[in-house]
Amino acid sequence: MRCQSALNCTRWICLFCLFSCLFYSGQSSAATVDQAATSSYHTVIIKSDGTLWAWGNNKKGQLGNGTTTDEETPIQIGQEITWKSVHTAGRRTFAIKQNGTLWAWGDNTSGRLGDGATIDRHSPVQIGSDTNWANLAASTNHVIALKTDGTLWAWGYNYAGQLGDSTTTERDTPVPVGFDTNWKSIAAGGYHSLAIKSNGELWAWGDNGQGQLGDTTTTDRHEPVKIGSDTNWKNITAGHLFTAATRTDGTLWTWGYNYDGQLGDSTTTEKHSPIKIGSETNWQTISASISHVIAIKNNGTLWGWGDNRRGQLGDGTTTDRYEPGQIGINNTWQFISTDGLTCVGIDTEGQLLAWGDNGKGQLGSLSIPTDQELIPIQTGSSNNWLAMSTGSYHTLAIKNDGTLWGWGSNGGGKLGDGTEIDRYTPTQIGSNSTWQLVTAGSSYSAGIQTDGTLWTWGDNQFGNLGDSTTQKSIVPKKIGNDTNWKAVSCGFYGHTVALKTNGTLWAWGRNDLGQFGNNSTTDSFVPIQIGTDTAWSSVSAGYRHTLALKTNHSLWAWGGNWNGQIGDGSITNRHIPVMIGGDTDWVLAKAGKYVDSVAVKSNGSVWVWGDNEFGQLADGSTVDQHAPQQVGTSTNWLTANAGYSHYSAIKTDGTLWSWGANWSGQLGDGTKNDRSTPVKVGSDTNWQTVFTGSSSTIAKKSNGEVWGWGDNEYGQLGCGKIWQETPIVIIKKDFPWNMFLPAIINK
Repeated sequence: MRCQSALNCTRWICLFCLFSCLFYSGQSSAATVDQAATSSYHTVIIKSDGTLWAWGNNKKGQLGNGTTTDEETPIQIGQEITWKSVHTAGRRTFAIKQNGTLWAWGDNTSGRLGDGATIDRHSPVQIGSDTNWANLAASTNHVIALKTDGTLWAWGYNYAGQLGDSTTTERDTPVPVGFDTNWKSIAAGGYHSLAIKSNGELWAWGDNGQGQLGDTTTTDRHEPVKIGSDTNWKNITAGHLFTAATRTDGTLWTWGYNYDGQLGDSTTTEKHSPIKIGSETNWQTISASISHVIAIKNNGTLWGWGDNRRGQLGDGTTTDRYEPGQIGINNTWQFISTDGLTCVGIDTEGQLLAWGDNGKGQLGSLSIPTDQELIPIQTGSSNNWLAMSTGSYHTLAIKNDGTLWGWGSNGGGKLGDGTEIDRYTPTQIGSNSTWQLVTAGSSYSAGIQTDGTLWTWGDNQFGNLGDSTTQKSIVPKKIGNDTNWKAVSCGFYGHTVALKTNGTLWAWGRNDLGQFGNNSTTDSFVPIQIGTDTAWSSVSAGYRHTLALKTNHSLWAWGGNWNGQIGDGSITNRHIPVMIGGDTDWVLAKAGKYVDSVAVKSNGSVWVWGDNEFGQLADGSTVDQHAPQQVGTSTNWLTANAGYSHYSAIKTDGTLWSWGANWSGQLGDGTKNDRSTPVKVGSDTNWQTVFTGSSSTIAKKSNGEVWGWGDNEYGQLGCGKIWQETPIVIIKKDFPWNMFLPAIINK
């Protein structure tokens, strides 16, 4: 580019520099990552410029930014540039500054921060006034710390003597561990502690139920005991119930619990004293978590073994490893940290990489789902979804071509794909393309095909599949030979109700509170007709109650009623259908996943009743209501659905609204705040249908797209796994600032 004038050239340079400053706002020149620590909830790093950054879950203020708001990407904590080291444990964070002062924040249950109080801290608070803290090791229960004078200190929970002060008394401020002044390195396990002295001796204390102390016994120790007679121990790390260490000769040793192969000796047998792992002599750095280990060799390669349920071994699988296996092929690893089921590492360029569990956003990547999504996120990229249904933790859907798909929790085979493997993205169920209706319950599912046949699958504890047995089925199973089934609804405590095209009502499964409506409390393992009426038009099974409409638009209910969820003005269980009020203008009725209900009238009004613990009845109180009451005054509601203490509804203008409990973000308003009045979800005006799970919501737009939000622990939103099975770069090496130095633009 050539500048037309000196003025224009100057303006261009200024704009370019301004853009550069904005783009790199808050970041320091050429800063890379020096230190990193991760927990089951959050991650904290220190950059080479001494600044502190954090992200992930922040329920207890463990990010240290003065709030309890979760952060999905790194945010700077304060403006200090003197941070030296950082450590995380559960919902707590500890850090040491360059001046040797110790700081802590987050969860302070039982005084585990060490500040002498039990109040959670949402920003860093100094622990005491000492300025000679050197290092720290923390578990979710206790903390071990070293001072520069070689003394050892501890605080926190102490039931197994893990503080090493000869007692089992918990401490809310640091207390000395003996009087020795030659401690060199430390490690904190679940309920045990270890330390190495400057002479290379290894000492351990605390819980020893699985031999994790390594003294050949399973006896707890309330003060440090020497482990063996060797004097060449170098590094030590502790998992929940096991220990790993290296010696000065580069060998690797492990002991303790071994259920997941975390000892790396090719077995699952626990060991009560140190055993050598392999013959390699080039182990450099090790980090242990609950039941896995990540390690670096002196050639810069990365290794892992043990539990791998969330891909925390970084090898691209979720398969446990009983001996060390290399992670990738890179040889540029220089630092690692692992806690919970998450791992972070730093390479020689100062880049931060992460892998494993991202349930709380601790990986800091927007490309990986978390276990809670607070705003709608699209399920896959398809836009040809026809019908769907949500269970407690799984979702089923039918595409326009009649194929059946499922995702989420698959315990008992409730997805029907022939396995019990959870699915995190839509997975086709069988090859049939004749599905026309599907319903998801708490632990099982049902559907109807175009030929009118009824099919069920999943858990069958109460005979709820209707196949005359109590045996689960991991694939859809045809129920009887009838071909006139019209609708079916799976309940949330083992009862199923269905309609036939002739208007008759049928039920089976659990009937302990009369949820069949046949004037009994006797279970049935096969469908039985309820009464003789032939005027039923729709039916909905809830937790232990049932709602139904007749062709004259009257509303009926029966079953459990302890919170007034039936809506007849009482809290008396009903064993036969009772008419709710005298109105005959009901067009939709849905039984909640627990003890509430919702219905829509032909005039466009929405009505709710039953439990009101979270203000979900939208009347400004938390008082249960035993009869239907209108939500606000709006009369343009099109459809509604009831989850577990929350509701979602769509208006005739295509807008989506929700209210009630919101602990997992199931309302979709970007918060976890309960709402006692309907709040609008985003600004879209093309919502068509909505389905509510226990703590999640799935909705379909008129363009055929499916979106979900709320709880995603089992993948029920269908947006992907909440873990990363291979290391990915979270923070790259900073862009070189020297390109923005003045240069000749027009020569």
